[in-house]
Parts: sequence; structure tokens; C-alpha cells
Amino acid sequence: MRYFLVRSIFGSDNMEETFLKEGRWENGYGESNYSFARSVNSVQEGDVLIMAGRGKMIISIGTCTDNPKDGRHLSVDWYPDFKEFEKEGTSLRGYRSTIQGMHGISFIEEIIAEAENKIKTSETFYLLGKP
Repeated sequence: MRYFLVRSIFGSDNMEETFLKEGRWENGYGESNYSFARSVNSVQEGDVLIMAGRGKMIISIGTCTDNPKDGRHLSVDWYPDFKEFEKEGTSLRGYRSTIQGMHGISFIEEIIAEAENKIKTSETFYLLGKP
């Protein structure tokens, strides 16, 4: 299981509600940006996506359920009871790209820990790969 921080605002288009409602995430820059397309294609079923909004806002967390490998689209099971929050402390500035693999388990654990009381299920243990 890998973790990706994904963005939901492309230019002036805020796609947060659309992505959550339709159970998907989309690379807003399409195939024209080879780096983003390659990153999208690397996402596997079961990988965790952390959707970030403007600044330090964490909008939702979900699991990839399908990747058609078109460099653009992912089907995502977003956690329905998640409540967005502003990430405390460490900035998300190191993760500015449309989609970016997250490295450093302590940073991931920090986000999951802050999100734990935002999700009304025991899914957080699953997110960290714990029984």
C-alpha cells in the first residue's frame, strides 16, 4: 500500500465536491503533463489518496478502487464520514504537485492521526496497514 497526496483545484476550478460525489479523482492537467500522467498510472488498487485543498486543508482520504491507466482518471472510495480539517504544524508545501507519492511514514501517520477522529469507523488502522 502506498500513499499519494492529490490536489483538487486546477486553476480556478475547485473539483472537491465533484470528486467526492462521483467517487473519483482526475488529473486536471491531462496527458499533456507526462510526469503527472506517469504518477497517475502508477497508482494501484488499494493505494491511499489524501485529497488536499488550498493551503493546509485535508479534504478527504480514500482508497483507489480502479485505475484505467489512461494517465488521468482514478476511481476512489472516499470515506463518507470524513470531516475536512486544516493540517497543523508541518506545511504541505513539499507536496504541491497535482499528484505526488508521499514519503516519510511519520508525516503520513501525522495526517492519519489528525484525521482519526474525523472518520467514524475503524478504517484508520487499515490506512496505516495495521490489523
